[in-house]
Amino acid sequence: MPTTLSLTERPVRAGRRRRPRGVGDPAARVFLPLLVALVLADAALMLLHLGHAATWSGVIQSRLLASPLLNFAAEHGAAETWEYGKSAATALAAGWLFWKERQPIYAALSAAHAWLAFDNALGLHEAFGARLGAGVPAALRPGLIPEHAGELIFFVLFGALAAAVFAAAIAAGGREHRRLGTGLAVAFFSLGLFAVGMDVLHALPLFSGAPGRETAFVLLEDGGESLVLSFNAALTIAFAVAGAPRPRRIAS
Repeated sequence: MPTTLSLTERPVRAGRRRRPRGVGDPAARVFLPLLVALVLADAALMLLHLGHAATWSGVIQSRLLASPLLNFAAEHGAAETWEYGKSAATALAAGWLFWKERQPIYAALSAAHAWLAFDNALGLHEAFGARLGAGVPAALRPGLIPEHAGELIFFVLFGALAAAVFAAAIAAGGREHRRLGTGLAVAFFSLGLFAVGMDVLHALPLFSGAPGRETAFVLLEDGGESLVLSFNAALTIAFAVAGAPRPRRIAS
């Protein structure tokens, strides 16, 4: 006896099967819009910094743009406060991912991003760097003042410790989480390319001093770090919302 379709049912054509959703689709639907929003905010802060830099040379006369809060490299300025928020959000997202999945790598990532937020807010690496750099002979820090040499030593030690903790956490976790955990760990370490690498180059006499170079290095160092942090935040939040990817099961 023929049956009728309800208004909410859709007929399925013969020979066509519904395409299965990819493993990463739910996370991608969160990641892409969030990343675009965060990058647009970064770009807006960079444009404000360029306007602020233009007031130094008298190209633009604006009391608003002259505010030191718009300097991307200013301590506790608008850009740095924005980075605090992204680091804290990433730490919370990684912590939520650990709560749901009970995988040690997510706890390690949460602690690392929380440390990053506190370090930026309190200037911890500057304080440790000043102490470490005081004992470094000039011959071992060519072109660097003691504080910058000490900061480089501090970040190398911190990076080595974080790498060891991440590697142990990934090895101790489930196999299905190793790929995501490794990707999030690599994304975290990519911050060092700008936070440490560009900072060291900026500290060298060859690359410092000229106003144009100063503006370029601020955008490369602090702007690049903010963009990479936006990627970290969007990726971690996306998987915290959608859940870690699961391996495909092949029906028998």
